[in-house]
Amino acid sequence: KSCSSMLVLAIVCPFSECLVASKNHTVAACFSSRRPIYTTWRDVTLNVLLDSLTGTEAACCAAQGDLDGAERMMSQAIELAVCAEDRFGLGFNRIDRSTMRRACGRNEDALSDAEDALAAFTEQEGALPIMACLARCEVAASFLSLGDRTQALRLATNCRAMAEEWTAAYHLLRADMILAEIERQQGNIDDAVERIEQHADYVCTESANWQIAMYIRAFPGLLGVFSRAIGADALPGHMLRMVLLEHAHSALEASAGVESREGIERLSVRLLGRKGATARSKHLESAPAIRVQLFGGMEVETPSGRITDKDWRKRKARLMFAIVVLQRGKDLPREQLFEHLWPEMTEERAKSNFYVIWSIMRRVLMGTTTGGPCPFVEHQAGVCRIVPSLVTSDVGDFEDALVAMRRADRAGDSDLARAAADDVAQYYRGELLPGEIYDDWLAPIRDRYRHDYGDAMLRAAYLHHEAGDTEKALHMIRAALSQDPWREDLYQAALRYLIHSGQRSGAIEIYTACRSKLADDLGLDPSLETRRLYDEILAMEDRPVSDTLL
Repeated sequence: KSCSSMLVLAIVCPFSECLVASKNHTVAACFSSRRPIYTTWRDVTLNVLLDSLTGTEAACCAAQGDLDGAERMMSQAIELAVCAEDRFGLGFNRIDRSTMRRACGRNEDALSDAEDALAAFTEQEGALPIMACLARCEVAASFLSLGDRTQALRLATNCRAMAEEWTAAYHLLRADMILAEIERQQGNIDDAVERIEQHADYVCTESANWQIAMYIRAFPGLLGVFSRAIGADALPGHMLRMVLLEHAHSALEASAGVESREGIERLSVRLLGRKGATARSKHLESAPAIRVQLFGGMEVETPSGRITDKDWRKRKARLMFAIVVLQRGKDLPREQLFEHLWPEMTEERAKSNFYVIWSIMRRVLMGTTTGGPCPFVEHQAGVCRIVPSLVTSDVGDFEDALVAMRRADRAGDSDLARAAADDVAQYYRGELLPGEIYDDWLAPIRDRYRHDYGDAMLRAAYLHHEAGDTEKALHMIRAALSQDPWREDLYQAALRYLIHSGQRSGAIEIYTACRSKLADDLGLDPSLETRRLYDEILAMEDRPVSDTLL
């Protein structure tokens, strides 16, 4: 048999509903007859065929949104494969059930299925490396859905290398979807788009409709990546229909930071229909919004007014909202909130606390508004998220400006890059959540934003200097040093621009500050390059310059 071929035929076929209906009677009859499973080769062959057909039907049910039917049919397919000792069918069905379960938020169950399939395909006797690669991809995707990017990256990279060696397009796309999602989450949107662009021809054959749709359900932001890579109008219609209405809105929301506004509007029409797209647009225009500031201290403006520290009632409610906002609409497994907020508690106690704090947080966000659900945050299938169209933040604006600056810089558009750098400087008003000094999980996030800000100012200063505006270059370097006074490369840039401007005394002052900061706080001496610049300064002669340069 060819299980994979039958599966592809079913999920690509635009009449998959007919396929399911036409064979329901046959499959149902086989189960209702309650015939014993014989061990003759003919009966074994029948059961191998049955587990393949039943697994195919399960995939079709999942594509249509019948999750209960999909779960039931796939469990039957797995049972049939066990009876027939069909190791290939058993593993393949577990791979597909992993994909289906992750698409509906059952991430732990998805990981368990994928790991079982991987174990089956890597057994020394009769190992199947190409199927093990597929199972390993599903393990990687499940780790990513649970928030473990490190494991996901390691496994997906390994899978990609193997799939590329075999020129296995189906496997290669699955690995690249995981890697593209990791890049999207890290803000490397262009890299993610470029990765998926390599699969444009394969995607347009519609051979991967089902797996793409299932991955978009699990990772909604991938819709925007595919749209930019393939084109909003060129994405296969059958694939978009399998995204399903209940996932379409979150996918459009998550893609807003990836695809252009025009692209999102075209996707909205294709996913929701013209009436649905119009209704969505009107809702977004009229919906009340929340504005959150996290740099330099947390401030939240709601339609009911500003939320004060006293309004939050519980510190953890305030912190929980900040954590969810930092995800910018991406799915956050609630287990991560358990780890951040209640690391010493058992899962059961942490879950109990979670529900209490989540409820308080929602009531605070609603303010004086009474009745109805809170529209600003969602908690479904064990994951939490903000609704990006209703909750905006300075962190989101900072990241968008940073991406725009990098994109313009790579394209050689210095004017646009400098303008974007001004936006970066505007949004970064200080350290991220400076009052939350006892939360260890926050430290690396805070450090990353501070470093990104320093890198952006360093690059912008260079661009301004190259454009002849050394005054603005010095301004940006000093702004970066005010936020990160331990970066020696910033001091070195300041020294170079001061030397260029002939400001000997100002350069000596900067060198002295650098030496003191490194010695007092880090126990280090200035590097050889910094000392070389200082020698160059000592050889200078002061000349009068504008006070604005100081």
